[in-house]
Amino acid sequence: MAECVELIYDGGIAEIWLNRPKVLNALSRQLMDELNEAVADVTRSNARALILAGCGERAFCAGADIKEFRPIATTVDARAHHYRRDVCSAIQSLSMPTIAAVHGYTFGGGMALALPCDMRIASDDALFALPETALGTFPGMGVTVRLPQLIGRSEAMRLIFTGERIDAAEALRMGLVTSVVPRQALIDEARRWALRISENAPLGIAYARESIARGERMPLAEALKVETDLNMFMDTTDDYAEAARAFVEKRKPRFMGA
Repeated sequence: MAECVELIYDGGIAEIWLNRPKVLNALSRQLMDELNEAVADVTRSNARALILAGCGERAFCAGADIKEFRPIATTVDARAHHYRRDVCSAIQSLSMPTIAAVHGYTFGGGMALALPCDMRIASDDALFALPETALGTFPGMGVTVRLPQLIGRSEAMRLIFTGERIDAAEALRMGLVTSVVPRQALIDEARRWALRISENAPLGIAYARESIARGERMPLAEALKVETDLNMFMDTTDDYAEAARAFVEKRKPRFMGA
């Protein structure tokens, strides 16, 4: 039974909760292992959206567990150590939309977990920081790749180089989060978004995500061709036909993901 991560399914929505509130949901090896297992479970499920959140009042995740800091003998050992712990690529590779609901301290590895999510909702008490350069290292888990893509090179360097703490309003200004809501409304807002998304065509969403992801890595002409090819494929699906029938019959479509 998982001790550090809670996985909940509610209809078509999956929720993963980091559950070490006494230590601000710090990322221990056990938590990371359980998080990997939870994401793998979601991958095998029929969920249409995923919410990632943190238990407790004070933090989404305050970063790595300082108690487990130790020197690592070789570069090879270090690579194995970090690749085993890095679940961010698995989150980003999910076929369903992902929403990070962050509150309180969202530092270091906490920010790293939120970045691969498609959307980030912050409570008005959220604080963000990347303190790694003050701890003898620099952010990993994809931060130096994903953060510049999200907020631009200059703003990313500012946060990474200085370790500065920013509040939710500043995070919204720079595009780090999609919206800011009162603390008591955070999870309800995330669930509202997830429910709205889950009512739409799952294949359409999945291929839209693929088009966006592939387009970021391609020249414009190639990206447009990928979009066109995927869009033409969607026109052959049962869900597309169902949407047309529903429009004529003046009812909500019943999408089956086929």
